Amino acid sequence: MFFGIMNLKSNIDRAVTSEISNIFSQNLDSSSHIVKICDNNIFVCHHNIGALSNRPNFFIDKYNNSFCVVAGEPLICDKNIEKNYRYLHALMVNNNYSWLEKTRGVFSAVFFNQDKNTIYLCTDKLGLRPVYYLIKNNYVIFSTQLKFIEKLSFFSKQLDETALSEMVGLGYPLDNRTKYHDVKVLREAQILKIDADRSETFTYWRWDKIKQQSISANEATAEAYRIFKEAINIRLHGDTNALAFLSGGMDSRAIIGALSEIGVKTQAFNFSPSSSQDQVFAMQFADQIGCHLNIAYRDRDYPQGFRCQLASLVKELVSKQKMYAARPRSIWSGDGGSVSLGCVYLDEKIVAEMRSQNRLKAIHLFRSKDKRYLPLKAMKKAEAKRLSNFLDNAILSELDSIYCEDPAQSFFLFLMFNDQRRHLHDVYEEIDIHKLEYQLPFYDSSLLEYLFSLPLDYRLNHKFYTDWFKLFPSAVTEVPWQTYPGHMPCPLVFDKNLGYQWNNEKLEFKEKLKKCLYGGIQGVNICLFARNIGPLSRTKFGIASMVHLLGIKDYDYLIKAGKIYSNY
Repeated sequence: MFFGIMNLKSNIDRAVTSEISNIFSQNLDSSSHIVKICDNNIFVCHHNIGALSNRPNFFIDKYNNSFCVVAGEPLICDKNIEKNYRYLHALMVNNNYSWLEKTRGVFSAVFFNQDKNTIYLCTDKLGLRPVYYLIKNNYVIFSTQLKFIEKLSFFSKQLDETALSEMVGLGYPLDNRTKYHDVKVLREAQILKIDADRSETFTYWRWDKIKQQSISANEATAEAYRIFKEAINIRLHGDTNALAFLSGGMDSRAIIGALSEIGVKTQAFNFSPSSSQDQVFAMQFADQIGCHLNIAYRDRDYPQGFRCQLASLVKELVSKQKMYAARPRSIWSGDGGSVSLGCVYLDEKIVAEMRSQNRLKAIHLFRSKDKRYLPLKAMKKAEAKRLSNFLDNAILSELDSIYCEDPAQSFFLFLMFNDQRRHLHDVYEEIDIHKLEYQLPFYDSSLLEYLFSLPLDYRLNHKFYTDWFKLFPSAVTEVPWQTYPGHMPCPLVFDKNLGYQWNNEKLEFKEKLKKCLYGGIQGVNICLFARNIGPLSRTKFGIASMVHLLGIKDYDYLIKAGKIYSNY
């Protein structure tokens, strides 16, 4: 992780560098090695948490008067992590940005050329590893974590209502927006170049230029399996023991199955409600494949975010030496599999409307299918009218920037560029606390490039995924797995009474009561004490919060909207 500032015109005040240093080290213990790079007009703090490698994550080139700091793992070549950092620095020095398209990993970087007084910020091909930046009053502030910037005493926290409404309606801001008006985040495969005269952004890779290919199902699954195993191998760096998340679904099971075939012993971690498909299927598979499984009961209320709570629990187990691996803070995760391979958010109707140039109808189908709405009925009348077409127009604007031969593929890429690009930002936001790195083979750029070249119709509803699944070791398909509603079902017999992730009707009374109390109290507090709740009507919001608190009707979605608009 890194956090820094550059003055485009003059030297940096020591009080500013001191404040940045204090903010950066706030959640790090005294033994953490923080490296500070300081020149007349630039100051950068960075820290390698040591989960991927204990080698330095920066490179200072005195010959070229430049330096490069990297978070994550570019995977430009098959060599060790440090050589990848050096290679990335060499590419930036020589302006070989097109070579960045060879990267396969998840990373972000800052590069500074002293002779040209120019700074470059860069992220991976999908923008998974965030770099936030603020350009104002001759200053450039940049960070891998948004919270560092918002803690600066001289930062004016002006909320961006456009971004907040997108977060409420879709679950994430679109484009390069953050909840703050002046703070932006790099997009997929984007480089930001800033010098004293101007700033400009450009991309080194275009996903919408991938050509569609005609190939048999057997060839497609076999090649995807080969690339997937290759993606795992290059991330192992010789490890023979590994940690991995294990749910009851397909993604994490595929990773552990591939690790087993390669010869890696795995300890797994499950975090799910008891007596659920997620938990029971994970236990059955762990027994079948022969890996040790650690189980923690998942409370349905996780104010810090589900994935952050998960990471914190794993950190606790590792610290107590209940889980062992060659790199105990590097954990394999199935994030991205269901979207990239399974196309969970799309269906035949959405695809058909996109191909018929009925983009607005496709957007309505998507929003209905995934329940993506703004709470217009709880808003002030004028605000509800103003925002009635807001989400449609926001999505249309994103689709206008994607140029695919198959219009339906454009909608798929819209989801990858927004939903998936932001998917793990909450994990990286708290990495200074949990100190875990996720190994993400489903986000391997070579794998994604190949998958996106396959016909979209074959990838829908987990059809391709289910065929691909059959290539894994037999233990993978010998016990049941959890599937998405309306997608290819699991062909094995299992207990239908087990709790199902997409059905909350079987919530126990105690859990329902806790949900009502926890959410209702939050809502009432927001109504009474929040200075601003955006376009929401305070009266309507307050009544809904009380109704939720009393268990009369579930207004969880509206209380979440209040939390976002109030920056609770």
